[in-house]
Order: sequence, then structure tokens, then C-alpha cells
Amino acid sequence: MQQSGITADISRHLSSLRMNTNRRNTSSSISSIPIPHQAIDLNTSISDESSIDTFINNQFDPMDPDSYPPDLISPGIDMIRVTRRKRIRRLFKLSLPSLILTWNSKSKSKIEFDKIQSIRVGNDAKNYREEFNVSSEFNDLWITVIYITSSKISNSSSLCNDLKALHMIAPTKRNFDIIFDTLTILSKWSKEQESLIGCANIHEFSKIKWNNKIKKLDREFLSFDDIIKLTFELHIFMDNKYLLNYFNQCDKTKRGSLNFQEFQNFVFKLRFRPELLNIFKELNINNGKMYLQDFIKFIKDIQHENSLNNESILEIFNKFSHNNNQKYLTISDFSYYLHSTYSIPLINEEMLNENYYSYPLTDYFISSSHNTYLLGKQIHGFSSIEGYIHALQRGCRCIEIDIWDGFISGSKEQNPIVTHGHTLTNSIDFKLVIDIIRKYAFITTPYPLIISLEIKCSLESQLKCINIMKLTFGDMLIDKPINNESILPSPKDLKHKILIKVKKSKMTTIIEPIGSSNNIHSSFSTSSTQSGDDINLTVSGSSNDDMNIDTNSKVLKNIVSKSNSKNEILPELTLLAPYFVGIKFRNFSLPESKTFNHVFSFSDRTLISLLKDSNKLISILKHNKRGLMRIYPSVVRFRSDNFNPIIFWELGCQMVATNWQIWDSGEEIGESLFKSISSEIGYSGYRLKPKSLRKIENINDKEKIKTENLKSLNFNKEHFFDISIISGQQLPKPKELGIVNSNGYTPWVEIEVFNVKPIHAEIVHLHQYDNSNTIDSETDNIEENLKDEQNNFIENNDNNSNEYNEYKEIDNINEQHDMNSGIHSSNIRAGSVKLYHIEPFSGNQNCAVFFKTRLAENDNDAFSPRWNASCRLKYLSNKNDLTFIRFLVKTTRSAKPKTGVIGKVGNAVVKNNNNDYTIGSWCCKIGDLMQGYRQIRLGDNKGEELIYSSLFIKVTKN
Repeated sequence: MQQSGITADISRHLSSLRMNTNRRNTSSSISSIPIPHQAIDLNTSISDESSIDTFINNQFDPMDPDSYPPDLISPGIDMIRVTRRKRIRRLFKLSLPSLILTWNSKSKSKIEFDKIQSIRVGNDAKNYREEFNVSSEFNDLWITVIYITSSKISNSSSLCNDLKALHMIAPTKRNFDIIFDTLTILSKWSKEQESLIGCANIHEFSKIKWNNKIKKLDREFLSFDDIIKLTFELHIFMDNKYLLNYFNQCDKTKRGSLNFQEFQNFVFKLRFRPELLNIFKELNINNGKMYLQDFIKFIKDIQHENSLNNESILEIFNKFSHNNNQKYLTISDFSYYLHSTYSIPLINEEMLNENYYSYPLTDYFISSSHNTYLLGKQIHGFSSIEGYIHALQRGCRCIEIDIWDGFISGSKEQNPIVTHGHTLTNSIDFKLVIDIIRKYAFITTPYPLIISLEIKCSLESQLKCINIMKLTFGDMLIDKPINNESILPSPKDLKHKILIKVKKSKMTTIIEPIGSSNNIHSSFSTSSTQSGDDINLTVSGSSNDDMNIDTNSKVLKNIVSKSNSKNEILPELTLLAPYFVGIKFRNFSLPESKTFNHVFSFSDRTLISLLKDSNKLISILKHNKRGLMRIYPSVVRFRSDNFNPIIFWELGCQMVATNWQIWDSGEEIGESLFKSISSEIGYSGYRLKPKSLRKIENINDKEKIKTENLKSLNFNKEHFFDISIISGQQLPKPKELGIVNSNGYTPWVEIEVFNVKPIHAEIVHLHQYDNSNTIDSETDNIEENLKDEQNNFIENNDNNSNEYNEYKEIDNINEQHDMNSGIHSSNIRAGSVKLYHIEPFSGNQNCAVFFKTRLAENDNDAFSPRWNASCRLKYLSNKNDLTFIRFLVKTTRSAKPKTGVIGKVGNAVVKNNNNDYTIGSWCCKIGDLMQGYRQIRLGDNKGEELIYSSLFIKVTKN
């Protein structure tokens, strides 16, 4: 009774808190509430109910409702939901069998477990807790859930999923454990059940799908028509002839329908991946069981993951192996491992450097967006807050706002609006944009967000902008230097902070620091007293004492009235940008070009034209080691197409802003640079530049500095890679294909390589074994295999196992097996290779090398196409090693569109003048790509990940 009294007391106090909707900065603090110590004691005893102990110890069965805590299902677990406007007690209930967590009767008050993207607790959720003024006393009882709502708008103007955040405080440790474990375990489990290829337990998967289908049909057998419908629901697109062949093999009684046991056999046949048997052969495994010593050899000799010690490898092995005295991995276990996060395709560079985010901001590439508010073309596109949501959810750390004077709905007063001025685009209320930015600023990554303001509004509107930003962002906004150093802070120093970039006010005067011997100094100071490196700020028509934000100030009104230029910047606005002051470029040698907090901005065409002068090229390289530079698409890119960002990264430009409205090769390369530098659910948005682009030389000889800078651009480092495109998994079937008579299609793969000088390139198509008999042999004993998985992976008696015979048969087929490549070569040259000559800094967007495989060996099978193609390239790169590779899976449309239109993103038309259709693509920096066998997740034509679709490749490189 005492415990429930404490719970009621906390809930009563918390639910009584209400935020003043008209004063966002006046939210009450939970720390002021008198709370009994027992309520937050992490040693508070958990209920003795055995079902709760079982659940919290992760020993429950998601299929067995009796293994859940009873009160989780009814009446629900008591939690305090926290929003910006209120704190209110809610009962969180688990709805069965749909596996949905609800907290009231509203249709939007629910979370589907397979839509959960991240669960943040403790210090990982600290920024959210502090944003809502909740005391650190509740740090270990706070839960934030990031999830996708099921009410996603699927129209042409939608760029992204709708990520939401649910914030909760548990009144007791018991409630925290139950809710946290429910979210963690069921989110992982539910996602596994959606993919046949990626599921952990094929027996469980087939059981769930069988029960769901049989319940709807109200009969005990599945016909072939039922199977076709089911495979479509499972995103399995292959010609019906394959399905019918599998169906007939499993229909032992020849009655034209499958019972549960036969259905399991059918599912196993679909999931079976014969290409994985070749890896077992590569390791000389002939009994179908990969033991620990085999797995260690695989990790070290084939995957080349030398950073993993034997203890770490053992931990991974135990996670995926059968739970018995002599553990091993089956083909099914091994497939699950390859699809897991333990076998990621990219090296996470930040994991190799504990100080990765501790360098000055000048030392990083920063994920940046141009005209973020637009969803389509630049001239007559559609402006929407969804552009900001899309960019922020994908880890963009520099967004752009163009501010003009206008009128918002319901008001006759002039207000700041966001639009692309002098064009046919619509406008958005500036306040609405700022509200959305606050909401999504750190939903994906905690590292600082830069807002680049393009000011085209009056001084009156600028005052309103200042007030709106200060009021909305609060303590998140950096409006004064965080220290006295004349160097930019690091991303680590600025976690969960928002920085403003704006042009310097013409009413601001830069005065050289008195007695300063350092060429890197502040461009202005808010202080009226000079000392050390401080700089005076003088404002025409006012004194420094009048520098406050007050819309009723007579002095500010006087300043406004004296304005003669529509583009004049209010000095108070410049004061909001202590670290990102935009100045017009005149010369790299001027004092203002040496201030530590200035930013130069160039269009891509303007900067490329400067590069024609070798002296300017050297100056740009030198400048970007200590100063900031932002590059944006030129005005001629009115279709929102993109340049190749690699050109500007090679110069050390930090903010290379691309048009995120269109997913083309430039945008895909742009985002891929940050792909291996991850946050919890996306990209961190910051990538440490190569040392050659950030190290300031301690050399007095200017000529030697020039030589060293230019050396970093010379293509003189020889490399080689051999990438085998083995197979694809669960490719989607877009509506645009227009295929009517077939449930599948036949794809091919293209590879583009950027920023290299090729020496030699070839594509060799390889042959593996004929797997038809192998599949039959494997699935003849499906009942025993499934029973093995179901019964806690108890090892079968070797004398009764048929696995050895089945692998021996494959061994006979693969007598010419190549131990180096994992496949034996037929020495048949096929496909095509093209090489291009690209002049450095020419602005040419073409790739340097292009590979194209032949069509998949198995026609009209998009579920498991096989290519077995080896793409080999010897090439030169430079010291920066900013070389990229892009994979594209393509097929042929059944009919070429008359206009060439193949789709839309926002209101921007995506055209293709040939008959090719891109199913999915994936891009990365070659240096990030790990060796060995890897699954790479494909993305669609909007850049969104295709959840179930991947390519299986093998990488060898030096």
C-alpha cells in the first residue's frame, strides 16, 4: 500500500503541472516538487510476481501472453507522460495480439513496435529531460521513444517519415523496467518477424504467418492462390513458376494445398541461400556446422576485422549459435548474423578515436542543406516545414532559412515569412519553421545545429525574428561565446546547441585587437570595454547600452527608421552569431579573412571559376584549414539538381550545401560521406576532415607550405579492389515498373566509382554451383531442421543427420572452388566497363569508372537474384582519399514513358530518357568499406532505406 501511495502522490503532483501555452519559457520544473525518496530509489524492490521476473530477465515468449506481467495488459502500467504543455498520468497498455502500446483512447496515442527507431534512457535522453526542465533526480527513470507514426502521408509532397518522440517518467523502478523491457524486446522481435531473410527463427516466423493466415481463412490448409497472396504481403516478388515449383515440391500428398508442416518446408525453401554454402566451403566446413574456431577464422581471415579480439568474437558467436554444450552456427544462424548490426559494411571512424568530436568546427565536414524549406524546384517549388523535418531526421547539421517580409494567415500585420523571394514558391510562417526546428533539431543526433539565415526582410521583421528565436530555442541558442578563446569550439562542446549563421551588419565596425600578436581573432565583441583580444562594436545612431532586444525601444525604432536598404542587417541579429559571421569575400589576405569566426559563401560555379587561378587554389586550401567556407548550388540549378560535392571537400570546404529536394548522385554522395559516422538512429552530421586538410603546418617557408598543400591533391597512391556482386535479397517491386504479366523482374547491377584515376578495370562473371539439388537435399529434412531450432537448438546426433551427405554433394560440384574469391571463375568476360577522363576541379559530375553486370542468372526473380560478378579496379587516389563508390540495382520498364517522366519528388519531375529504372542504390566512401562478405541496405529514389532489400557482396581491397 505504501508503494501505491507514493505512486499516487507523484502522479497527482505531476499531473497537476500545466504549462502556460502563451509563455513557452515559463514551464514548471519537476525538481520543485516534494517527492518521497523511496519513489526514485533504484533499489526499490520489484514485485515478486514470477511473470514479471521472467519478463524483466528477458525469458518471456512474445507469442505467449501468459509470460507478460498481467498489469501490462490490464489495467496498464502507471507512467507520467511529459509534453511541452503538460505532465499527465497515463496507463500504458499492451494490446494483444496486435502488439501495440497505447496510453489513451485517441487514435494517435499508440506506438507500433516495429516502428520504433530508438529508445533513449539515462544520459542518452539528457537533452530531452533538460528541455522540459525536469530535474536530474529523474535521470534513471526517464524514457524517450523515437518512433514513426503509422499515419504517414503518402503523397508527392511528402519527403520523409514522420518521426515522433514520446517522453515518459516512471514513478517506480519496477514500472521503468517493465516499460523499458517491453519496448526494447518487442521492438527488436517485431521487426525480425517482418523479413523472411532477416528473421532470427524461421520456425517462429512461419508459425506466426501460418496462424495469421489460417485465422483469416478459417480453414486448415493453404492453396497456391493463398501462397501467392501471402508472398506478396511478405514483399516477395518472383515469377509464379518458381513459387509453383516450390509449392509442388512441398505438397507431398498432391492435394493442391499445404498443411502447416508443408508450409514450413515451403518457407524454408524460399529463405534458403545457397551462396552461403560457399562460405562454409571456403572454411572447409563439410558438415554444415560452423564451430567457434571456424567463426574466428572467418572473422579474422575473411572479414579482416582485426580490431576484434577472441573474447569479443566469442561473445558474438554465443549470441547467434545454438544453445547447447557444443555450440555451432547453422546456415540459418549464419544468415541472421550477416544481416545483423554485428556485420555492418562500414568502418565507424569515430569508434577508433575517442576524441573524434573534440576538434574545432573548422576541422569537420558538416552535413549541409540548401534552401531547406523547398520540396521541389527552386523557381516554382513548394515550400513546406516538411523540408526541415526531412533534413533534420537524416542528420543534416546546417539548414537554411530565407526570411522575407509578408503576411501570415489571420493577421494584417507584416511578419517574417520563409520563402524563395521573387519566385512562384509559396511561403511559410517563420515562427512555425522555428517551432519545427526546435522539435526536430536533435531527434537524430546530439551535435550542434547551424541555422544559416538569408536576410531579405525589414529591420522590424528582424526584431521579431530575434524574439521568436530567443523565446523558442531558449538555452539551446548560443548567442554569446562559450569561452574567451579565439578558436571555434568543438562539436562536443556544443552538443544540443543551436548556432546562428548570418551576414555581418553594416552598422558593425571591426577594430583590430590591441596588442594582439595572433592573426586569428574575434570579429566583434558584445562588451563595451576593450581588454586583450576584445573588439569594439559600434552602432550608428546608438550607444552600446541600448543593445537589448525590446520591440518598444525608442532607440531601436530610430535605427529601423534610418534604414535605407532592404537587405540591411540589424546588429542585434549579428550578435546572435558569435561563431558564424558571414562576410563578403574580397581577398584572402584582408584582416577580416583571418578572423576565426567568419564564413565565406560561394556558389559552386563561382568557386570553380576561382580555381582556374593556381594562386587562389592554394589560398583556398590554406584558408579552409583555419576558416569556414560554405558552398551552395548556383542559381542555374533551378531544377534542384546537384553538383559533385567531392570537388569542394577536396578543398577542405566545411559546409557543402546540396539540394536535399532531389535524390540524385550528387545528393547521395553528399549524404554518404556521413554514413559511417553514426548517431543512434542516423548520421551524426559531422565528419572529421583528413589530416592533410586540417593540419596547420608549423613551417615558416611559404613556398614549402604551398608545395605541401598541393601535394595532397596529387593522384599518386595506388590502390586495388575486387568487389564481387553475389546476390540480392528481397528487392521491391515499384509501381512505376508497370509489369503486369509477371510477379518478378530481372535486375542488373551498376557500379560507379568517383574521384579516382583508373589504371586497369575489368568485370568477370563467375559461376557457382547448380543449387537445385542442394535445395532439395536441404529441404527434404526440413522437419528435423526446424525441430532442431524449436527445441532450443539442441544438436542432432551426427549419425542421424543428413547434412554431411548434402554438403558432400556440393563439394563434388565445386571441385574447382577458388579459396581466394570464394567462387571459381568461368573466365567468361561479360557485362561492360567504361573509363572516363575527368579534369580536376572541372565541375564534371561523371564517375571515373563505370561497371555494369549482365542480367541476373535467375530470370524474373527479384526475391533472390544472383549475379556472381567480380568488378576489379586498380586506381590512383590522392592523400585525402576522398574516393566514392555507388551501387545501383536496375531493371527495364515494360513501357517507356512518352515524356520520359518516371516519378516526382515534391513537385520536381524526375526524368529518365532511357528505359532503365533504378530499383535501389547505395553509396559510400571506399575507405569506409569493410572487407569480406557484407550486406548493404539499398535506398529508394527518395533516399529512404528499403527496409528488407539488400545486396550481398564480397570486398577485397588494399
